[in-house]
Amino acid sequence: MSALLDGTRLKGRTKEAPALAVGLPQVNLLPAEVYAARGLRRTKRLLLVAVGATVLACMGGYVLAVQDAGRADDQYATAQLRTQDLMAKQASYREVPLVLGQLASAEAAEKLGMSTDIEWAKYLDAITVSLPKNVSIDTMTVTGPTPMAPVQQSTDPLLGQTYGSIQFTAKADTLPDAADWMDALDKIPGFSDATVSTAQIGEDDDSGVHYASAVTVQLDAEAFSHRFDQSEGTK
Repeated sequence: MSALLDGTRLKGRTKEAPALAVGLPQVNLLPAEVYAARGLRRTKRLLLVAVGATVLACMGGYVLAVQDAGRADDQYATAQLRTQDLMAKQASYREVPLVLGQLASAEAAEKLGMSTDIEWAKYLDAITVSLPKNVSIDTMTVTGPTPMAPVQQSTDPLLGQTYGSIQFTAKADTLPDAADWMDALDKIPGFSDATVSTAQIGEDDDSGVHYASAVTVQLDAEAFSHRFDQSEGTK
């Protein structure tokens, strides 16, 4: 009887226990220090993870920096070898700038020295061709400029800019036409302001009685040959 009653009581308690457990309030009796200690441990673990990640990142950066430094050293060594090679080659050509400088000086001196060059033979031939019939040249004087001494300009206001002159005397059996003669001389490129200053009768043992004429021809800028003005590459 008591066993049955005890069983009935036990079964009754077992069925009612969950309902009583849900409805009863719960009280946390753990001290606040325990929760603080648990939070501190979690914080330490997070800090440890963060420090570890930072250390790994620093190590990775260090490795990359070492690799970059190694590559830079290799490039520097290669550049040094290249520089040494270029310096050695440059030493073999050390006389080239000196030779080029001397060549430039020689070309400048040639250009200055020949800046007033006139092809006299060509002009003497042109004067001979322009002579009237039965006229021959007796004497000739040529006045030309030099790079250091330009020709003294004439004070005659009728004459333009001159760079020299050719004066000659000519003999003729008959009196030549001075106007036609001067026109022929002025048509020669490089000649200007041709004049026949005197025409008189003379006599000598070679030609006997003859007419003597004094002729002057001025040289203008076109008389210069400019043969040495061009550079070596355009000659």
